[in-house]
Amino acid sequence: MPQPCAVCQASASKKCGQCGAVHYCSRDHQKEHWKSHKKECAKLAKDKPAPSPGASSGSSGARQQSDGTRSSTSSSTGRGPQGGYGHSPPLGVGQPSTRWAEGLTPAKAAEWFVDCFRMRMDDDQAWCGAENHAIYFGSPLHTVREFLIFCNMAVDRGVFPSTIPWAKVLEQADDLLVYAFEKADAQDKYGSENVFAELTGGRSLRATGVAIYAFGPNGEPASAEFKAAQRKYPDDNTLFDDATRFARVGGIDKWRALCTSLERKFPLNGRLWD
Repeated sequence: MPQPCAVCQASASKKCGQCGAVHYCSRDHQKEHWKSHKKECAKLAKDKPAPSPGASSGSSGARQQSDGTRSSTSSSTGRGPQGGYGHSPPLGVGQPSTRWAEGLTPAKAAEWFVDCFRMRMDDDQAWCGAENHAIYFGSPLHTVREFLIFCNMAVDRGVFPSTIPWAKVLEQADDLLVYAFEKADAQDKYGSENVFAELTGGRSLRATGVAIYAFGPNGEPASAEFKAAQRKYPDDNTLFDDATRFARVGGIDKWRALCTSLERKFPLNGRLWD
C-alpha cells in the first residue's frame, strides 16, 4: 500500500535508504526533510530488523537510489536464492583468477572492481544482516577499511590484474562508495549478473567476490583469510598509522584523500554514523 510523503503527504514511491521508515515522493522532499529526520534516522536504522535470507530490503522489495532513497521494485529482481546459490559456491565458481578483467579497459575494469565490492557489501546486508561488513551504517573510515581489506585480499589471492592502476580504482571508489549497489543495479549497468557466468567464459561480480574473500555471501562461515585480515586492519584512526597497509594498493596518501572525501560526501547523501 502506498505511503504518504513525509513532506507533502502525496503518494510516495521512495523511502529513506538508511532507515527505510520514512517515505518521500521526490528527491527534493527527501533533502528538505533531512534536517529534521536525521535526528532519528540512525536510531530507526539500528532498530530495523535484519532482512531474512532471500528477502529484499524494505517491506515490498527495494532498490537503493543514488540520492539515498529506495524505490519499490519487483521482488523478482531482488537478492538471495533467486540469484544466489544456497550456502556454498557451485563447483568451479569463485576460483582466484584475473579473467574477469579480460576485454575491459583499465578504467572500466577499475569501475567493475569497485562494483564487485559494492555488490558484496549489499549482499552481506541483505542476506546476512551485515554480519561480516556492515558498511551501510558505518563511518567513512569503516567503509575505507572494508574496501582496503577487499583490495589487499584481491592482491593476495591473485584476483587483481597488475595492468589496472590503483589510482583509477580509488577514483572510482571516490565516486561510487557512497551509494549502494545490488543485483538489479548490476543488471541495469552490465546487462546481467549470473554467478555461473565465469564457467562459460564470462564475468560475475558475485563470483569474483567469492574468489577474493574465499567464502560466499549466503551465510557461509568466514574464511581464515578474511578473519586474519579483520585482525590485521584496525577499525579506528590507527588504520593510517602503518603505511605498509596501503603500499600495494595505491599508497597511503591516496587512501587518506579517499577517506576525507567520503567524510564530506556521506552527510550530503543522507548517510550518518556514530
